[in-house]
Amino acid sequence: MTSPRNLYNLLRNTREAGTSDGLGVRVIRDRMSTNDQLNVVMEALEGPVESSVSYERRTHSYEEPGVPGVENGNTIGLWHCNDASGLIADDAGAEENDLTLVGPTWIVSSKFDGGLSFNGSSTYGYATVDVPTPVGSFLYFSAWAKPTSGPVFNWDGVMEIYISGGNLVAEVEGSTYTGPPVSVGTWQHFHCQFDNGVVLVGVDDVVYRFAHGDATIAVSAYAIEIGRRSAVYYSGELDEVLLTVDIKSQEDWGPRTYQAHPGSVLYCSFDKGYGTTEHHADFLGPDVSLVGCDWASGYLKNAISLDGSAYATFTPAAKALDKLSIEIVFKLDAIAQTTFVDQASGINLEFTGTHLRAALDGVSNPSSDIGPLSLSIDTWYMLTMVWDGAEKQAWLNGQKVGSVAATGTANIPASVVYVGRTVGGVNDMVGDLDFLHIVNVSLRPLTRTIQRFNAGLDGFALSDEWILM
Repeated sequence: MTSPRNLYNLLRNTREAGTSDGLGVRVIRDRMSTNDQLNVVMEALEGPVESSVSYERRTHSYEEPGVPGVENGNTIGLWHCNDASGLIADDAGAEENDLTLVGPTWIVSSKFDGGLSFNGSSTYGYATVDVPTPVGSFLYFSAWAKPTSGPVFNWDGVMEIYISGGNLVAEVEGSTYTGPPVSVGTWQHFHCQFDNGVVLVGVDDVVYRFAHGDATIAVSAYAIEIGRRSAVYYSGELDEVLLTVDIKSQEDWGPRTYQAHPGSVLYCSFDKGYGTTEHHADFLGPDVSLVGCDWASGYLKNAISLDGSAYATFTPAAKALDKLSIEIVFKLDAIAQTTFVDQASGINLEFTGTHLRAALDGVSNPSSDIGPLSLSIDTWYMLTMVWDGAEKQAWLNGQKVGSVAATGTANIPASVVYVGRTVGGVNDMVGDLDFLHIVNVSLRPLTRTIQRFNAGLDGFALSDEWILM
């Protein structure tokens, strides 16, 4: 049977010779062996697919560890917490930084093969660690936790991980970064990556990104604690604790190709580099009109530059959608409330100055924050809003930064969509826009994992670009 990927190429190659919507479906039908095959493939085209931009601009992102860890040459400590008895938690790493335990009890039922239970009032573990290589640009901590409250890890003045206000919080060199929400009483994977001035704080697959300022961490003392911080104690269970001078999660954009999808409402790469209209050759929909825009060098190729009064417009065909994704590549000259896309009684995507919101006509929770965005000026980002019919998700550079429940039917009327400003002409974007894709599918920003707990995690191959979820 013809694969969705091959069908897409066939659709694109025959787009001039098909039905009134330009997709060439009649030509495709003639080449299919049965109507059943056609139905299967057309249903696949309407399902969630990988984003071309997200695929080629692969991001080293979170991969949930499915087995206990294995140390490498950068491991400070790897505590499996499966010793079952005694006052020492053995370090499986080469540095032999065993934890001395003060009161936690051994448990048999844990995430993997045994763990430790902390009472929240007096129990903890400690060590003065040797490091295999100096801590500088990279540091990573993770643990499986079944928490109630309190601090998980403390390296005073270096990296501290604790629960506060229902969220996982990381302090790096005294700067506080509030991460995703924590669920009480269930096993979750807590992780924090410091990478050359970027801090990634995560609970399972939700990762919040922060700019730290300093590109390196200064370390003057090597005493660490598990389950205690400033006389406050952790309540809950822990398993599989890892501390390493390494990169386990990292943003990493690479080259990409341009490809629209048959479900695209708009596909615009702003590659033309001149004039007042833009239209990509692979897209069969409307032109984009540019009003007062300058052209600039983009992150991918070219971009339009918006100065607070310039904007772009297009008019789509009317649609009622059960899923919708909006993907943009942009940079801002000022961190302020910014409208990316707006349409009267239609679609909206905006940055509030701190969070991402998407008001989709006919879809619930139009004013709810989807997730926090910690942005810096003059920095390129890839932002993806995914609505799959059940929730709206926010992804920044391939990292999932939040979600909110959202149901209904998204209505796109056949009226003007404004890009870089609201319909009323406020909250204009000041910055550059390199790429905009609005599509009737649930894009899954694709990630490629760095080796974490399993050897040989290579991620997705190019042939897997259009993967059904």
